[in-house]
Amino acid sequence: MAPWDNQRQASLGNQQVRGRHNRIRSKGGKGGRVWRPGDLVNTGWGFTPAAQNTQTQGLGFPLRLYSYVVRWDHGFAPNPFYSTCTLATCKPNIRISACIGDLILGTGSAARNLAGHAVFLMRVDKIISFDEYWNDPQYARRIPVMNGSLQQRFGDNIYHRANGNWVQADSRHTRTNAKPNVQNLKRDTAKTDRVLVGTEFVYWGGDGPVIPKSLSKFVHKSPGHRGFFSTEDIVRFLAWMGKFEGKGMIGDPVEWRYEKYWR
Repeated sequence: MAPWDNQRQASLGNQQVRGRHNRIRSKGGKGGRVWRPGDLVNTGWGFTPAAQNTQTQGLGFPLRLYSYVVRWDHGFAPNPFYSTCTLATCKPNIRISACIGDLILGTGSAARNLAGHAVFLMRVDKIISFDEYWNDPQYARRIPVMNGSLQQRFGDNIYHRANGNWVQADSRHTRTNAKPNVQNLKRDTAKTDRVLVGTEFVYWGGDGPVIPKSLSKFVHKSPGHRGFFSTEDIVRFLAWMGKFEGKGMIGDPVEWRYEKYWR
C-alpha cells in the first residue's frame, strides 16, 4: 500500500479526514454532512461509493470533488483512452491532494467557446507513482508513440527515474526532437510523484453538456482548482450528471479539431 493510502486509512480509522490546509472534518461533528455508504444510490450516476472500497469499509467520511478548467484538451491531461481515465501530468495540486474515492471534474476552456461545459468527470480508483505507471505492463500502451495515431501520440505515461534522475519520454510535454522540456518536467514532478487512475468516468471532450446555472459553483473560472463543496451540493451535481446516458469515452478531445495547427 502506498504511503498516501496508509495516511488516508489511518485518518479514516479515527473517523476523521484531514483535507488540504490541515482542515479536519469529524464523523458526526462540524463540517457538514458525513459521507456514508449508499448516499448516492438515487443520483443515477452510479459511482461505487468510496466508503465501500476494501480500504475504507464501513467508515464514513465527507465526499470530495475537485473542479478545474481543462485549458488544453488533447486527450493528454486527462487521458481517457483504453477504458481508463488518468491524470498523470499537470494539476500537481490536485494530484498531491486527491484520495481514493474523490471526484475530479474538468470543464471547458473559454478559448474554445466551451466555458461552462463539462469535459469529464472521474472517480479516483487508484493512486500510483510515476515509476509504477511506467513499469506496469497494463499501462504500457499509454506510453506515447509520436508517429502513431492521435490516441498514441497523446499518451501520458511519460516519466520514470533512471539512476535517480527523471526521464521525460518524447511526448506532448517535450520539446521538438524529443528534447526534455525542463519547465514541464518540474511542474509535473517537483511537487508530487502521483498518478490518479479512474475506471469509473465519463469523458465528453469537446461535446460535453452545459452545466446549469443552478450548479454554476462547480465551474471554476480561473487557474488552479476549487476543492471545497458541500456533500449536499455534490450529490445534487451527480444527480444532474446521472441524467446523461453513457460512461467512458463518449467524445473526442476538442483540440483534435485543430490538428492542422500542431507541430
